Amino acid sequence: MTHQQALEKCLKACFADRFTAADMATPLSALDVDSLDLMEFVMAVEEEFDIAIEADRVDLGKGLDQFAALVGELAPAGTAG
Repeated sequence: MTHQQALEKCLKACFADRFTAADMATPLSALDVDSLDLMEFVMAVEEEFDIAIEADRVDLGKGLDQFAALVGELAPAGTAG
């Protein structure tokens, strides 16, 4: 499973009612999430990849593709899934 596929899995699990094949360039803010939703999403990603993401690295204005790149920086290859 690629990082992008694993992120999509986390998105669907956390935002099932709001995430339908969202474009990876979609800003996190466009998913209409509140701070609790965002925290749950970040925690799910951290668990999925066995990483820790500092809160100041999460930017609601950035796209999911940029968030995926951040995860790629923090997660060793082969940790998705």
